[in-house]
Amino acid sequence: MFADWFSGQTDYCCFLYGVAFFLLAAISLYLKMLRSEQAPCWNWLAGFAFVQGLFIWADLWYEHFSAGPVLSVLRPLLLGGSYLLLFEFGRRSKQRQTGWQLPVWSGLLFGLISFSGLFYGLNGLLAALGFGLALPGSLMVVWVLYSERQTLQGSPARFMLAAAVAMAFYGLFAGLILPLSALWPVPASDARNWVSWVIRLARVWQAAAAIIFMVCLWLHARLAYFNSQNSYVRLHRLVIMLLMPGVLSLGWVATEWRGNTFDQTFRQETLRLGSSIAQTINPDRVRSLSFTAADEQNPAFVRMRDQMRAFARQYPNLLGIYSVARRGGQLIFGPESYDASDLLASPVGTVYERPHPSVEKVFADGMPVIVGPYSDEYGSFVSAFIPVFDF
Repeated sequence: MFADWFSGQTDYCCFLYGVAFFLLAAISLYLKMLRSEQAPCWNWLAGFAFVQGLFIWADLWYEHFSAGPVLSVLRPLLLGGSYLLLFEFGRRSKQRQTGWQLPVWSGLLFGLISFSGLFYGLNGLLAALGFGLALPGSLMVVWVLYSERQTLQGSPARFMLAAAVAMAFYGLFAGLILPLSALWPVPASDARNWVSWVIRLARVWQAAAAIIFMVCLWLHARLAYFNSQNSYVRLHRLVIMLLMPGVLSLGWVATEWRGNTFDQTFRQETLRLGSSIAQTINPDRVRSLSFTAADEQNPAFVRMRDQMRAFARQYPNLLGIYSVARRGGQLIFGPESYDASDLLASPVGTVYERPHPSVEKVFADGMPVIVGPYSDEYGSFVSAFIPVFDF
């Protein structure tokens, strides 16, 4: 149940994840206003956080709403730009703290090397940005924050150390758990399908590390606020407190509206497609089926199975097409588009143990329906059930 609920809330989670980075940008600007000569260059961290927040929202729109060509180009540019800003924060801050510095062109060199991943496609580019920029940039930031921690005492030092640890985990997840691609050291997708769930889990931990990093810096900034007599800093904090609820509310409403619009369109299109497929099924072939293992030698069964497989190849976004019939008070699987080796495949004659209640309703009133996300013995799905009449 929790997995079903979470899968339906990913747009909200991504929205709040982006908000966390915008908050981090505001906190970083706040820390910059304290005007310590040897403090890290917080304005560069603010730039990283702001651009990373834009990337997360662009990625949310790309994955859940519209995968247009503009976003296809914008996403890697935002991601690469944010990681360059993160690297530059570490480079400039370390120079300010110790006088030691990497050459100015070092960040650009890492960036150019990372963008060479484009030769391996979009996922190759995103993977290269991860281990080419995110990982070294994050390690630089950890070094900066640990050095900053040594100049502090008490709770501020502990919060700064916690922020360094959170950034270390963020960098490891961002730089080592990468999108499936042909780019070394990322194995090809056919070698990593079995660990795809690990990748999704790592993304959750990456988000958690970023949020913990933001909270630790906020707690550090809060202590710095109470020790500051800078009236401009106090006014800045008040403005953030007044504006943030409005930003959250407007963003939540916009996400809710766009998500509902997309969901409605998706369900209408899926139901229309299912109805179109059902209309191509020959009732005479349906009547010739027994929905037992003997059907595998029936030419009508073979023809319907091949027909479903052809439709499934034509619409790759569909997980599959299958048929069920009511026999003796049970629902029995018949022809389907899945290969026999597929984990979702059901040999003809298999009883459907945990169908959605709407399936029985379709048999009762003959009306098509789309339901989900729901769970059965095969997993969690959104499915359209369309009646095929054999008379």
